[in-house]
Amino acid sequence: MEMLKIYIFCFQVASSLLDVKLERTTVEQFKACLQDLRLHLEKQHSASLNHVSDFEAEREARENMACQKEFVLTDLRTAQKRIKDLTAQLEEVRRLDSGLHRRVTSQRTAASPAPASAPAPASTSASAPASNGTSRKQIYTCPKCLKFKSDNYSIMEDHFDYCLEVDNDPCSPV
Repeated sequence: MEMLKIYIFCFQVASSLLDVKLERTTVEQFKACLQDLRLHLEKQHSASLNHVSDFEAEREARENMACQKEFVLTDLRTAQKRIKDLTAQLEEVRRLDSGLHRRVTSQRTAASPAPASAPAPASTSASAPASNGTSRKQIYTCPKCLKFKSDNYSIMEDHFDYCLEVDNDPCSPV
């Protein structure tokens, strides 16, 4: 009977050892699983940081493009207005030029015929008095670029506004 008690005791000890061994194996498995989860979490965190930086870069690019779009639209409106004004000027010059051409040719035919090789006098200078005694309109020059000239003050003002806008680019990196 004592032998049986010893066998039972040995069996209980062996069973306990097996339970401890199984628990150790389970703990080791949990540790390995935890390590895998940590690595996965680090990868996910790194990926999320990349996504955040990509999102910020895209947002900044969209803001920059919106600013550039506004600048281009403003430039387009200014250019369209300038084209309209220049077209009106051209029509006025054509109208004035045809009248001037008729006057000059009628004066030539009334006087002695001019030689064919002699160039016609330039009459585009609006500040010089005309030959018939009337004075011409005053020419306005852009005070910023000193290149644009117009006999119409409002057209010169529009050009001056355009010159000022070119230097005030809100999207300029400078």
